[in-house]
Amino acid sequence: MLMLKLQLEDPRRPWLPPLVILIVTLLAFSPLIFGGQFFWDDYDLAISNPAIHASNGLYTIWFTRALPDYFPLTSSLFWIEWRVFGPGVPGGYHLVNVLLHAGTAILLWRVLRALRIPGALLAALLFALHPVNAESPAWIAEGKNTLCLCLAMASLLLWVRSERSGRWPLYVGSLVLFVLALLAKTAVVMLPVALLAILWYRRRLTVPAFLRTLPYFLMSLALGLVTMWFQAHNSIADTQIRTDGFASRLATAGWIVWWHLGKAIFPVNITFAYPTAWWENAARFGAIAFVPDILIVLVIAALVVLSRRIGRGWAAALIIYVVMLLPTLGFIDIYFMRYSLVSNHWQYPAMPAFCATVGAVVVWLARHGSVRRWNAVMAAALGVLALLAIDTGTIAEVYTTPAGVWNDLLAHDPNSWLAHARLGTMAMDRLQDDPTAVGEAVENWQKVVVERPDLVAGFTNLGNAYIAMGRFKEAEEMYKRGVAAPTGTAQERGILYVDIGALRGKAGDPAGAEQAFEKAVEVDPHLAAGWLRVGFMRAQRGDEEGAREALENAADVDPTFAQPRMDLAQLELRTGHLQAARHWAREAVTAEPDNQQAQEMVAQLDRLAEAPAPAATEPATSRP
Repeated sequence: MLMLKLQLEDPRRPWLPPLVILIVTLLAFSPLIFGGQFFWDDYDLAISNPAIHASNGLYTIWFTRALPDYFPLTSSLFWIEWRVFGPGVPGGYHLVNVLLHAGTAILLWRVLRALRIPGALLAALLFALHPVNAESPAWIAEGKNTLCLCLAMASLLLWVRSERSGRWPLYVGSLVLFVLALLAKTAVVMLPVALLAILWYRRRLTVPAFLRTLPYFLMSLALGLVTMWFQAHNSIADTQIRTDGFASRLATAGWIVWWHLGKAIFPVNITFAYPTAWWENAARFGAIAFVPDILIVLVIAALVVLSRRIGRGWAAALIIYVVMLLPTLGFIDIYFMRYSLVSNHWQYPAMPAFCATVGAVVVWLARHGSVRRWNAVMAAALGVLALLAIDTGTIAEVYTTPAGVWNDLLAHDPNSWLAHARLGTMAMDRLQDDPTAVGEAVENWQKVVVERPDLVAGFTNLGNAYIAMGRFKEAEEMYKRGVAAPTGTAQERGILYVDIGALRGKAGDPAGAEQAFEKAVEVDPHLAAGWLRVGFMRAQRGDEEGAREALENAADVDPTFAQPRMDLAQLELRTGHLQAARHWAREAVTAEPDNQQAQEMVAQLDRLAEAPAPAATEPATSRP
């Protein structure tokens, strides 16, 4: 019987594997390209970000601390995409993300071929179609993930070629691409350790080779510290993420590694965020909590010891997988950890090592036997890839709408406070077109405060929903419970006091209102809205000096806020200081150039200044 050997690669057609990878990736993610919408922080990072809209936004992106995180290359990509697609073509943003994902898979194929690791095409297809990887290309904001890994893989390819040929231009190009990858996102900060693992795998870990990796380490250290600063001061600020100590975090880190590996091997129940697991506070179990950490060390040590018999690939792959996960294991706080300690997009940079191992194992199994066995193993592998592609396509369909993501999360975790919070916010956003949506908002936010009674934001939003229903007493009660909740920022508490003051003002209690506004700026001295209300209340009771001080504070803490400047202009005019009034009116226009009311105020004050002064009248004198 004639047996045909199923070949996945043909040396005579080197263009065919990249084309296959590209086509299957586009097909799997086609629901997003043709019907995707914007989702969650897509707006904050790409769509509603003032730096993205501004003509001089690139300066803000690269040379200021205005953005919550420092990934200037990704922000520059968003800046370009805004000018190409604007806010009306989300499919364009999705297409770029998917192409970057496909590019990473193609480069992975090239890297594995350069390293002479078998199963390169299988590994690349697995990376492109693995459901765990679907979140990064499906989420526009995670373009930072797809861009940084694509650049890192290109850097790795040039590095492998430079190590083989000794050509310095390749080495320099690799280092430049690595720096660009870090500027896209520092998720690949541990790549230099992966380079050492590859050198060890290839038996080339010499002193000169090690020294050539030092610039990579230096770049990782520098930009890693920048990222940590931005996370601590801009993204997280005074938001409480985790309160446990190093021992607890070390214990939890081991569980996180095995959890991610389990999802990579068995990609079932894939969703946006995962419910809190018992091991997330594993340290309370004592020494047994550290068993996963010990197992990682023992497995790596055993693979190293056995490397003479089974080869070095196993140990190198596991080392690379673990170190690429290291930045997200909880030793440093990341904002998303307030929602979940594990995430699909955090595993994305580690997945090439996993996929390379699977591809090599499949080819090893296929080669140890007849042609019939080869064909059977390859057919089975392609069948599994087809199933994974269907699953990834389903996930892509989920990500086409924000509601799809949150409802899918609820399907996997009915108690997810994050999903209820987002659905509640979306319901509030629909109020203008659908007043009945307030009931849905209240229902969702009530579940949030049940699941997270420690969360300030839950009480804030439930109170806002009660306001929309005209239930003011219940709203104030929620606001009072909110300021007492332990988990929240000073700004969140300050805003709640402003809301409490507004309710007391409506109820005819000006003294109580002013007391709440004063409390708001005591809690958060940088709250412009609080200082504005304090200034208004002081002016109402005739304390002009106190009002002036409060309004100047509001203007100082927010250079883009026109209202306190306009109020100062009115105050100065009322007290007879025309030039000071003109100054503050001009400041208001500078703060908000499109504010028509501020422009009219400037024009009115200018006319007033140009009007001729009334003629002096001599006092009447009596005639003798």
